[in-house]
Amino acid sequence: LDQKHEKIIRDLLRGDLENKRCMTCSTKTTPQYVCTTFSTFICTTCSGVHRGFGYRVKSISYASFTPQEVAALRAGGNGAARKKWLHSWSKDQVPFPEEGNEKAINKFIEKVFETKRYVGPEAGQPSAPATPSAAPSPSAGLQTASPLGSFAIPAPVPAAAAALSQTNWQTFDSPAAKPANPWGGFGDTTSGGVFPAPTAAAAAQPAPVSVDAQQPQAPAVPADPFAASA
Repeated sequence: LDQKHEKIIRDLLRGDLENKRCMTCSTKTTPQYVCTTFSTFICTTCSGVHRGFGYRVKSISYASFTPQEVAALRAGGNGAARKKWLHSWSKDQVPFPEEGNEKAINKFIEKVFETKRYVGPEAGQPSAPATPSAAPSPSAGLQTASPLGSFAIPAPVPAAAAALSQTNWQTFDSPAAKPANPWGGFGDTTSGGVFPAPTAAAAAQPAPVSVDAQQPQAPAVPADPFAASA
């Protein structure tokens, strides 16, 4: 299995021009190491710098590769890595390290992989979800059908709506207040009146009849017919 995996990796190395060049320096030597962290082919000098950052590095000739690592190299490689990690990089920003210059290689790897300064969007990366539109407010008004045309019922004023919600509806069931006494203080002895107010029983009795009206009238005496001749 190891020999089979080594053959596949060497075929990837020989069959792709991008893989024949070291990922992180300008050496002309064919890479003999693989950084399985990024699925890239690197030279001997760069392999030591990668290990200094804690990245996993394997020798093509002496290490064993898992099926997953081989599949990652098939899907990746230096060409795919440069499109991702060096997406916005240019030589004017940071020069490509020369062969054997470990200090420059260290600085370059730090900017490329540690701070991800030049990384670009990955293929198939989902776009940001669209912002949902705001739902219409319930107080925007209700549309009412009418033979004269449609019109909008305006929303109640907040102050009026609050006052309406606090209304005590029990007041509509309470008995009506009694009207004020039209006699006022006239018959109220407690408030300084002259006469007491007539009671209900007294008001129901008939009015008293005059004394003169109760005495019978004496019959009229006829005139004496002989008085004139006497």
